[in-house]
Amino acid sequence: MYFFIALHYHENIINWLNSRMHVSIKKYITTVFFFVFLDSNIYSDNQIILEKTFLVGENEIVLSFSNDQIITYTKTTIFLDEQRIYSIEAGIITHAEIVPGTDIIFVVSIQNQENKKPAILTCQLISETGREEPSWQADVPYDFGLPEIIFSKSKIFFLWPESQTYFIYHLNGIKVGSFSLFEKSSGDHEKKLIPINHNNTLYLLGMASADLTNPENVHLFEIGASYEPKFITSIELTIPYLASISSENILATVGTVSKENGFEQTPYLFIYPLDEPEKVSTVILHKLPRHVFWHQHQIFLVFKDRIHRYNPYGLLNPTITLFNQPVFPLDIVNTSETIFMLTAGKITAERTGARFSSVSILIYDIVNNVVSNQAVSSNQAYSKVHMLHLDNSPSFYLQLDKNIYHYQLEH
Repeated sequence: MYFFIALHYHENIINWLNSRMHVSIKKYITTVFFFVFLDSNIYSDNQIILEKTFLVGENEIVLSFSNDQIITYTKTTIFLDEQRIYSIEAGIITHAEIVPGTDIIFVVSIQNQENKKPAILTCQLISETGREEPSWQADVPYDFGLPEIIFSKSKIFFLWPESQTYFIYHLNGIKVGSFSLFEKSSGDHEKKLIPINHNNTLYLLGMASADLTNPENVHLFEIGASYEPKFITSIELTIPYLASISSENILATVGTVSKENGFEQTPYLFIYPLDEPEKVSTVILHKLPRHVFWHQHQIFLVFKDRIHRYNPYGLLNPTITLFNQPVFPLDIVNTSETIFMLTAGKITAERTGARFSSVSILIYDIVNNVVSNQAVSSNQAYSKVHMLHLDNSPSFYLQLDKNIYHYQLEH
């Protein structure tokens, strides 16, 4: 099975800019830091080897590899080994994903309506051979963006951050129901809704309001067997940005806290043990990280120029590993001993979307606490930058526009 990591290019730039515009650091906590300075000549025991490269069609995005076959898609068409297996005549494809545990492709396309009518999402299940199940449709509320789509308990969840609501469907399109995290929640594009799948349980981090002065604005919910949201706790954050739950049921959340007027937001790391809620702890961060993940009972925060490693019960003494130079961490693959980070040295916003250049792979050896860098492309800029990872294997793929790179990890 492959994990697919798709970068939302416009959202990446917007989130990155917002993190700099909204966050103003006015005070710092006294913290003991352990620094590890890294040089480009330092290498871990794990090295990545480029096995082969090949090309895909113009404007195609790689979705998956299966049985030595490659599935790609464009705005209108799904391909299997460059053979068209599905296409649409109207609208554009906005989402394509392999249904977990199956070889079925879930495809979503959108058609915009006139006169302020709701846009229509058409959902289609197709097999790798092109066999189509009956399609079904869902409306997009007026002035809403596209929903975040996730799978949980063999159901499809459409998450709507603006209204803090979620719609649930069976794969065949039968609607399970519509649910709201809060009794009263006016629509607002500034709100965030973060899903966390953990041990076959779905958790949602929601925002009670768009009021940036609300001191306990973030709430954690568990989605149980009835699919109704079960309130777990409120969190002393104004805006949530990242969240992850450890194997020991400890929630790590990164967000901001309002200072007086709401315009100045200070970033925090918030630790909440789900089984021991009395052991809540927080620490001020120097800025918002790009990624948060757990590994072997420790929490890792990835910034542009460093990685922070925390013991969840000792937040004041992180180990900090500095990169050789600042980068934009785009995505992460977390293996048993090594973290692979897809990075770009530069991101530019153009009329057609974001462009990524100086693309590299950072290899973070967790055991030895060292980082090495392997350049992938230093001269060109790309609009499609994707990483695909083979589960429980050191094999992974990178897509840079039409170019596909197949890598293997060697110890």
